[in-house]
Amino acid sequence: MRYNFYELKEPGVDPAKSQGFFFSQTPVTLQYYYYITECGHYHVDSNYFVKREFFPANLVFLILDGVLTMEYQNHIYHLKKNDIFFLDCSLPHYYHASTEKVEFMFIHFDGCNSHELIRHMLEEQGGFVLHSNTVFLSQLIKDTLLFHKQERVEDSATTSLRVYKLITYLQENAGFAKKELTPVEKTDAYINKHMNEKITLHDLAMESCLSDYYFSRYFKAHTGVSPIEYVTTKKLDYASTLLSRTDNSVSEIAQQVGYTLRSFINLWTAHYEFSPLKFRKLMNARMNFDMPAIESEPRDIAKEKEE
Repeated sequence: MRYNFYELKEPGVDPAKSQGFFFSQTPVTLQYYYYITECGHYHVDSNYFVKREFFPANLVFLILDGVLTMEYQNHIYHLKKNDIFFLDCSLPHYYHASTEKVEFMFIHFDGCNSHELIRHMLEEQGGFVLHSNTVFLSQLIKDTLLFHKQERVEDSATTSLRVYKLITYLQENAGFAKKELTPVEKTDAYINKHMNEKITLHDLAMESCLSDYYFSRYFKAHTGVSPIEYVTTKKLDYASTLLSRTDNSVSEIAQQVGYTLRSFINLWTAHYEFSPLKFRKLMNARMNFDMPAIESEPRDIAKEKEE
């Protein structure tokens, strides 16, 4: 639905030049999809401001002209032409025009785990404002506004994909410096490369350039399990795939995940409470069940009952 700015009377917004759109969602969209709640192309003057303690959506700005000042998370940002800023509006925020004229586009989006994802991105990347490498992201924002200016309509799945692309560009094309892998990410990569070997706590700590003690505490704090428990789970998951998708013997699979046959069987049985061979039989039974035969001619049920 298109805004009527003459009715809304937002402070500082030029109603003759600005356009805004509000979207209501079905229960299915709210439960399963990403979605856009509002978007707009604003022309504002120095009287424009927004100050909120809470708003139930995420927000992305694209500055087209002038300077918009943002106060967020105890920092002040002066956003200039071509800058992109994104934030989780469920946290307190305040922004206002710092020049006589400011032009910007914005998209409010929500859905699925979008708030958690945006917060995770901000924690990992350490920034809110993007100054460079924003060509794809800028074009997506402009295309989205153009789409709605033309009063076109799309289904929930297509809009969800649009928002997902937006989040992807925020993460991958945002111009952040490439960050070093975390100890958890390094651990995961190391296990994948050394799946057929015995992996010790010291091996993993060395990979992350940490002491055994500090690495162990860090890993459990961030995953909820110890490093060796994580190794075991990863290896058993891989072994379960091999048991269900290949004809490799249990002895061969044990070698592929870095265990002796006896150690593997004992570990597997302790974890699943039945043997690897029984697991394979159960999986094969589920994947190879007999399908009912298709008859070449339709059956006359009424006649069969008479007979």
